[in-house]
Amino acid sequence: VAVDGDVPFDGGSCPDVSLGPLQSAEMCASVVAGRWVACAGVENLHGFGKNPADTVGLEFGPASTTGGGCGAINAPCLGGDLYLLVQGPTGLVRGSGPNYQIFYACSSAYLWLFQTPDNGSWSTAMSASTNPRVLDIQSTGYNNGTTLVGIR
Repeated sequence: VAVDGDVPFDGGSCPDVSLGPLQSAEMCASVVAGRWVACAGVENLHGFGKNPADTVGLEFGPASTTGGGCGAINAPCLGGDLYLLVQGPTGLVRGSGPNYQIFYACSSAYLWLFQTPDNGSWSTAMSASTNPRVLDIQSTGYNNGTTLVGIR
């Protein structure tokens, strides 16, 4: 898989990088934009709500002040569509059906993930690196997190 940054990702261990916090909605939206594949904790992706068991990555769509779940949180926010990626015959593709599209929102301290209509929302602490692109999301309160690497 071609990685955004200088380090190729071969499906093995996550790149060894220092991660820093994302401290604003703008920084969060900028950093998470694009496609990501799990390099550690893929099983925890399935624990965020009811994500299908074949989910192996995430694709964050463009963010706006009215996008995604921004109407649900009382804070400055940028959000948009979030697509769950699965392994297709020639690489990662968006999963098919309504269970593979949820919403996200970035606030000053958290990345919020929303599943509707029946599964509510949850927030995750997050940290990232820009080269190579690595994103670590930690479910607040109930399970371990997932580390993802940015892909093209």
